[in-house]
Amino acid sequence: MNRHVNAIAGRLSLRPPQRRSLEILDRITEIAPPKKGADVQAALEAVRSEFPAVTDFEREFPSVCFALATGVGKTRLMGAFISYLHLAHGFSNFFVLAPNLTIYIMDESHRYRASAGVRAINELKPILGLELTATPFVETSKGPVPFKNVIYDYPLGKAMMDGFAKEPAVVTRKNFNPAGMAPEEIERLKLEDGVRLHESVKDEMVERLLKVERSDEPTEIVIHVNMLKKGWDVTNLYTIVPLRAAHARILIEQSIGRGLWRLPYGRRTGIHAVDRLNIVAHDRFQEMVP
Repeated sequence: MNRHVNAIAGRLSLRPPQRRSLEILDRITEIAPPKKGADVQAALEAVRSEFPAVTDFEREFPSVCFALATGVGKTRLMGAFISYLHLAHGFSNFFVLAPNLTIYIMDESHRYRASAGVRAINELKPILGLELTATPFVETSKGPVPFKNVIYDYPLGKAMMDGFAKEPAVVTRKNFNPAGMAPEEIERLKLEDGVRLHESVKDEMVERLLKVERSDEPTEIVIHVNMLKKGWDVTNLYTIVPLRAAHARILIEQSIGRGLWRLPYGRRTGIHAVDRLNIVAHDRFQEMVP
């Protein structure tokens, strides 16, 4: 094991899936050393010999994807990748694309699978591509198409089992039937039930947690338009009320994932109301339940 892996993992307090990703990167650089003019096919065969899930780099240069559930810590992991490549291999030039408020070092890599995006990145002739996403597939008219270069998969279910996420609880009313109800009526009902659930978990300790980050901030309810799918980080999130049904699988997984991983104390407390995320989904209850 490269000594830099241990040093970086310790300094950045990497979680086990983050450390495992860094160890995989270290191994990749051993069996397929990144360098200018490298034989891409030979690199693919070397990587595939140890990581058979990687069947194609899907680019004109070696590129692998780390599929980590939302909230495991992809941004910190990207920092670890950069530190490792600089310290262990002397690389000093890294391409960071930040088209919005969220930083993408090829993060949310499903966004870069369109032909124009791929061509733009290929023209840079990078030595190595490291992709990170919680949704390693592309939505098409024929359904989701999985990535062919996923080298490490750490899904939301595993993150929940390992205690890095809250326990989900999809909420509906007993014997609820939305037939005959207008969309506005369903939305009002969901909002009312969401507020009721929110109030039900507020004892003295939880009330302090429900402050939005600052002790002097009275805001408890945030109304958003497509903001939960990326880049919104609040630790004390207990209830999600999706008012517009998300028909794309990516949006469903990312929106719910945004709430599942936010643990007020960085770990589960053992208090059921604190460790649970309520998803008010009367009209799509069966689709939300795994």
